[in-house]
Amino acid sequence: VVLSDKISLQNLFWELRDIQGKLISSENIEQNSFVIYRNNITNGIYSLNIKNKNGTIASKKIIVQ
Repeated sequence: VVLSDKISLQNLFWELRDIQGKLISSENIEQNSFVIYRNNITNGIYSLNIKNKNGTIASKKIIVQ
């Protein structure tokens, strides 16, 4: 995942949730790009949320096959 240079990385993190809203994984963001490894992620539909202390900045649907 690559983020715009215009987004402040201060207090930024991502979270991956399944279709029921269960938190699957979460990490702080320290660079403008990051990788989500699917080692323990089963096939399905997920929501990738980019957040800071004020709430959600961006949200995308991810389909893992």
